[in-house]
Amino acid sequence: MLSSQDIEKIRQDTPGCIDKLFFNSAGSSLPVTQVVDRQIDYLREEAIYGGYKTMAKYASEASEAYVEAANLLGCESHQIAFCESATVAYYRVISSLRFEMGDVILTSELDYISNFIVFDQLRRKHNISLAFLKKDVDGSFDLEAVRKQFTELHPRMVAVTHVPTSSGVVQDVAAIGEICKEFEVLYVIDGCQSVGQLEVNVKEIGCDFLSCTGRKFLRGPRGTGLLYVSDRALTMNLVPISADGDTTIWQSADEFEYGNTAKKFETFERSYSNLLGFGLSLKYLNSVGIQNIEAYNTVLGNHLRSGIKQKTDILLMDQGNRLSNIITLYHPSFQLEKVISHLDQHKIYYSIARKSMAFLDFAQKGVDWAIRLSPHYFNTIEELDEAIDILGSMR
Repeated sequence: MLSSQDIEKIRQDTPGCIDKLFFNSAGSSLPVTQVVDRQIDYLREEAIYGGYKTMAKYASEASEAYVEAANLLGCESHQIAFCESATVAYYRVISSLRFEMGDVILTSELDYISNFIVFDQLRRKHNISLAFLKKDVDGSFDLEAVRKQFTELHPRMVAVTHVPTSSGVVQDVAAIGEICKEFEVLYVIDGCQSVGQLEVNVKEIGCDFLSCTGRKFLRGPRGTGLLYVSDRALTMNLVPISADGDTTIWQSADEFEYGNTAKKFETFERSYSNLLGFGLSLKYLNSVGIQNIEAYNTVLGNHLRSGIKQKTDILLMDQGNRLSNIITLYHPSFQLEKVISHLDQHKIYYSIARKSMAFLDFAQKGVDWAIRLSPHYFNTIEELDEAIDILGSMR
């Protein structure tokens, strides 16, 4: 658990949290000063010496980013790739798989809109089918029913979002991973909203791929993404459509040797200032300790939910046995514009989750929108209490 001294040091490193109530780490979090300074220093040096010379100078530092990412996810550095975003990483994974007419993808109704878009494209181009993992009445996976789905549907791939963008529920991805291992089915995890706020170990989950973004709970730069690829997937010789000459050897007129590490999911052309900044944000988070962060975030999330329930008329929209630090709110008495105006007036930073971004989830809940608050480990209990009073003062 983080001490008061730890939190004070973290807040000193995060000047953006001083003059506002910032609860939007699920959207785009606040970076530490060291990350921003590293990016700017690199760009200044690149402007003087050129991109190639500067990139070569800091090759060792860039390599450290892979080690930090591997340490965070519980894997090896050769299983890590850096991409321009989580969506890019996810699409590259999908492009490396071979789908045929009649293939089935098993997924969750809470998956992210970009994932559903790629599923829709596969349905249009390859005539694949989409099925949803069965759940109990409490919203958790019905593992007996899921196992029956595997037997009857023979899925080509299983894709699950760990923590949805529209809800604070933490889905039991490890339980699904055990079934995927039993049936030898490729398993893809969207970890955008879990990595950085929760302890995520890819070996314990049992996934073949996990993608996440840098800008959310990892507090990295925008335009960064992270991809984990299991050794099992690497031995399957899967190659994304985006593979380029950086990790591929052209052996003869029509023969190419592709890399055998996760780096084949990268491309040569990317922002190295972003990569170094992302690596530094991972190093910072690892120095604080993800177990400490999760423990403190749990305190923050529980405190905010409890206060909202006790002191306001706002509805908490999150459902499930385990909840994260994404807190989604709906006010039954006010239009969205009224809520937005009240929050903006009091300098509360938030996100808006709309039905168009999470159609299945919001259709079941019967709402068109929700305000999303996502405190992180640089926030304090005092800030939460102030926010609760502000939410309770809506009239």
